[in-house]
Amino acid sequence: MADETKAIQEVVSRYHQAIADRDLKTALSCIGPTYFQAGRMAKGSASDPTTWVAGGFTTPENMRKDMAKYFKSTATAYANRIEFLHTSVGKNAALVVARETGSATGLKGQTSSWKGITNLWCMAKVRGRWKIVASLHQVSKGRRSVRM
Repeated sequence: MADETKAIQEVVSRYHQAIADRDLKTALSCIGPTYFQAGRMAKGSASDPTTWVAGGFTTPENMRKDMAKYFKSTATAYANRIEFLHTSVGKNAALVVARETGSATGLKGQTSSWKGITNLWCMAKVRGRWKIVASLHQVSKGRRSVRM
């Protein structure tokens, strides 16, 4: 399973690096046929479901459109450092727990930064390759700030 763990973690790392590099093809190659994202608001409790915000389900085609706009803009920026805390691997599914620190600037100039937040990455084997199918952000304490 050590090889599987390494392969899974490499997909998550490659996804983050592709966003930083504005590499659309590589970013899209890391996600599955659907993707679900949710996150806890900066001041919310992980155990309080009313403080979670669902980004919802999306498809690679929708992500392609969104990422293409983001990558084309000279106003956007992204950086993320990731530390893998735990990876649990099954035959066709895996969970990755990672501590992340980074920052992003969006299309409308909004900025966000995070330090030491714990994210959960859900993986599935799709046609024999590991893909990201869901992510839950800020599942435990850390610091996150957002400025509009």
